[in-house]
Amino acid sequence: MIVPQSQSAMSAAARYAAFGGCLLSILGFKTLLIARLGSPTPYWDQWIGEAIGVYLPYLSHTLTFDHLVAFHTEHRLLLTRAAWLALLILNGTWDPLLQMLIGAVVHVAAIGCLLGALGRVLDLNRLILLSDLRCSSARFPSGGTTRSQVFKSNSISFCFSASSASSCSRAPKRGRPSG
Repeated sequence: MIVPQSQSAMSAAARYAAFGGCLLSILGFKTLLIARLGSPTPYWDQWIGEAIGVYLPYLSHTLTFDHLVAFHTEHRLLLTRAAWLALLILNGTWDPLLQMLIGAVVHVAAIGCLLGALGRVLDLNRLILLSDLRCSSARFPSGGTTRSQVFKSNSISFCFSASSASSCSRAPKRGRPSG
C-alpha cells in the first residue's frame, strides 16, 4: 500500500511531537523536583569524592590527572569530575543545584538518543507507548528507598520498557496465505 505524502508527513510530525513532548515533560518534572526539593548542601559522598578529591587539590594548585581518575568506591569518574571541575571554574563556586540541573539535562538527552534510535524501528503507537512508560517511571522516591535504588529502578524500568517495545515491533513476516 502506498501512503500519500501528506499522511506520512503528518505521521512524522506526530512522531516528533510525541518525542518532544515526552522529553520536555521529563525535563520539566526533573526541574520542578530539583527546584522544590533540591538542597544546596552537597550530598553524602560529594564531600569526599568532589570536595576533598578534586576541588581542594585544584584550589591548592596540586591537582594532577591522578586525582581525576582515582577510584571513588568502585567507580572511576573522569568525565563527571572533569565536568564538575569545569563548572566550578566557570561558576566560581560549588553549586550542587546547578550540578543536579545539568545532570537532569544529560539524563534527558540520553533518553532522547535512545528514543530517537528506537523511533526509527518502532511505529508511532509503540513509540508513544514507550514515551508514556518512561514519563510514568519518573516519580518521587518512596519513603524507604535510597537515591541509588531509585536510580536503578528508573533505569531498569526504562530498559525493560525499551526492550519490550522493540520486541513488540517485530512484526511477523508476511507471505502468501496458505490454503
